[in-house]
Amino acid sequence: MIRVNRKFGVIFRELLGAVFITVLATANVQAVELPTGFADELVAGGFDTPVALAALPDGKILILEQYNGKMFLLNINDPERRSLIYTFADVNTSGGNERGLLGVVADPNFDSNGYLYFYYTAKGGHCQITRLTFGTADSVIAPESRLSILSDIPDQAWNHNGGTLRFGPDSMLYVSLGDDASSCVAQDIKDLRGSILRLDVRLTAKEEAQLKAGDYSALVASDNPFSDYEDSRANLIYVFGLRNPFRFNIDPQNGDLMIADVGLLDFEEIDYVPYASGGDGGGGANFGWPFFEGPAPRAEPNCQKSRLGKYIQPVAYYDRTGFVASVISLCIYRPITANGEFAWPEEYFGDYFYTDYFQGFIRRLKKNKRGDWISPPTVLGQEKSLSWAMGLKSIPDAFVGADGALYYLRQFDDSFNPKSGQLRRIIYKQ
Repeated sequence: MIRVNRKFGVIFRELLGAVFITVLATANVQAVELPTGFADELVAGGFDTPVALAALPDGKILILEQYNGKMFLLNINDPERRSLIYTFADVNTSGGNERGLLGVVADPNFDSNGYLYFYYTAKGGHCQITRLTFGTADSVIAPESRLSILSDIPDQAWNHNGGTLRFGPDSMLYVSLGDDASSCVAQDIKDLRGSILRLDVRLTAKEEAQLKAGDYSALVASDNPFSDYEDSRANLIYVFGLRNPFRFNIDPQNGDLMIADVGLLDFEEIDYVPYASGGDGGGGANFGWPFFEGPAPRAEPNCQKSRLGKYIQPVAYYDRTGFVASVISLCIYRPITANGEFAWPEEYFGDYFYTDYFQGFIRRLKKNKRGDWISPPTVLGQEKSLSWAMGLKSIPDAFVGADGALYYLRQFDDSFNPKSGQLRRIIYKQ
């Protein structure tokens, strides 16, 4: 993630746990390269560092602006008309560029309950998971509907906050948390940081009252891998041993997770979590941080490795030595149009797409008949052997729309102009 000091043209970048400064003499403009038949389109512009988005059942889209706590609603059929529907006054952005309003998702039963869930760094030194209710009248948020789901998440460092909320087909809410720049905590399941949580947010009025009193037991899914563990925080954890899983995706068909975990010195990695009920899938997996980065073991003498959870190797990784990198999970492509046809060519169905925020490539993985995730052969018009697309920098979030297009955010244009954030989409025309 980056933040720009526009007065002096300075970009602050997080790298190797510190902040490096790069002065832009000229904008580095890279043309967008897509395979034959695909096109990149502007949907709406003028956003101030947009960071997360979510689709609503009626086709409208929610867009969050990271640093000012604002949420906008726009109609995809009239995208230039947007409404500011809520501002989070308690968002903390002090001290660094990875804090802010980071994630949003709509409840699976949004049509009937209007629930929206948010994740952000809050004033007071903690990360906050909050539920708000979307009113049907005039498309507004009812401030009195606000319910704090979870606030027992320390925020001591400005970076490594995670930031994704997704619902699985099991109706559970999954939330990614970074290690808060305290690498040892990723191996401690008594600490929520460095993990992905699995929360049961189907709450009764009585359970909501328990939450308000600080009792999180109602959030524990009975088949969570550590649901019977003595520590109540461990009961909420699904997988752990992660550094900063800023974005992950859930396969809507089977509940599998694909996690993009941002590396430190050597590797960016993609982790795979197969789903099965009763915790028999990937639940409980330990992805090894800080004792592993990508496929490579590393020394961490001041930390103790957990004896819980089998260490799992990433299914994909790339060497990030010598350049700034931040891997971002985009989607698992599974849409079908209303007439039953594929919006993109059928060969993409079930493929996983990810990008690098700074390098601007999009890559894809495909599961073969043996169940292994592999880089598929190049397609017509693909210029790079590994990169399906190029020239798409500063993407923090994406989703697959009902029309089959890949909708994504760009936080800035190539010149880092004020309020140059955009909502864009990749469509197939041929």
